[in-house]
Amino acid sequence: MGAFDFILKPFREPVMKTLFLSKLANKTEQSTMTKFQGRLQKLNLIQHEYHWLSDTIIKQYTPKPTIEGRLVMSSLTSERKSFLQSFIDDWNFSPLELNDIDLVYCVFYMLDQTFQRYHTQLKSLQMTNGIHDKQSLLEHAVDVMQSTWYVLNLIASERISLLLRPIDVLSLLLAAIGHDVGHPGITTATPLAILYNDRSVLESYHSMAFLNLLHKHYFSAMIDIKSHPEYKDFRKVVIQSILCTDMSCHQEYVESFKGQLQRLKTHTMDLTNDDTRDKERMILCSIIMKCADISNCARPFDNAKNWAMTLAEEFFIQGDLERELRIPSVAINERGKVTLADFQLSFMRNVALGLYQTVGELLPPLKFCAENITRNIDIWTSIQQQAMIPCASSASA
Repeated sequence: MGAFDFILKPFREPVMKTLFLSKLANKTEQSTMTKFQGRLQKLNLIQHEYHWLSDTIIKQYTPKPTIEGRLVMSSLTSERKSFLQSFIDDWNFSPLELNDIDLVYCVFYMLDQTFQRYHTQLKSLQMTNGIHDKQSLLEHAVDVMQSTWYVLNLIASERISLLLRPIDVLSLLLAAIGHDVGHPGITTATPLAILYNDRSVLESYHSMAFLNLLHKHYFSAMIDIKSHPEYKDFRKVVIQSILCTDMSCHQEYVESFKGQLQRLKTHTMDLTNDDTRDKERMILCSIIMKCADISNCARPFDNAKNWAMTLAEEFFIQGDLERELRIPSVAINERGKVTLADFQLSFMRNVALGLYQTVGELLPPLKFCAENITRNIDIWTSIQQQAMIPCASSASA
């Protein structure tokens, strides 16, 4: 029985069914592959062109740098550099006393020291043209970065700090310098609130804008930073560290810190599981960033007072704008309605002290911060009683 004989014979029913199913499966596979390739092409197109949206938003909300071109740090004398290096390691660090070139040098120094400390682990992420080249850095950003730097060094010997990898240290320092990028100087009553569904509006924008700037000015020398093995972790820590600075979520984070403290005390922190370890790591990163973000009230009093006056003026400017637009304004934004002492006492008693007391238990080297806040509360209370420092001179015309 040859092939010809086989062809002439009618196919049995099972064979017919098999041939039909094979043909159908082949068509389905081809159809699925075609759809998949079509969707893949669309995704690639979106990934290639999505920058127009972020670029447009950043252009609208982020002002142009006040300093154009490269800041020449070579103009700093060796004595000035030595002073700045020592100043960075001082908890009484005050960027309000520094000029722009000093601030940029401080950023450069902290990043450079980080890369030297973790040279092997972070070598592939070190760029010669860093973000310090063309950025005008605000005092608050450098203040938060220095506080982060100080805390990271202070807790290095704590057991829980073993959660932090070199990439986390770099992520925290960069998140600190970029956590307020493009801040419009007002609250969330803007179109951004619609874009981000009223959830951590400014913080969502800051993280998007900062990562966009990093891609353009820091990672631009890399062919594809997204393929870097640690980029996913880097991005995750940066975003979470910026989002946790949303004060509307403050109590949620404090409760998570208390939970971590309880697990540490009862030895129930399971670090053998990768997912659990990652969650604990993100909580620790949030702790460090939140403490850094409001660290000014934990500085020595004169330093803290200067920051309080600076922050109060920012609120007043928003109040002036709200009055001009004839929209409701809270008392703290209106000049002359709340004294500077009342403003600070409310924040320190209701927000800062509880946070730092919890963190002091979790990270004992930081107990001095709660002690500083307590001393500052005593001083502000005395000032309040004497009514020596008004919150504002007079309402603007």
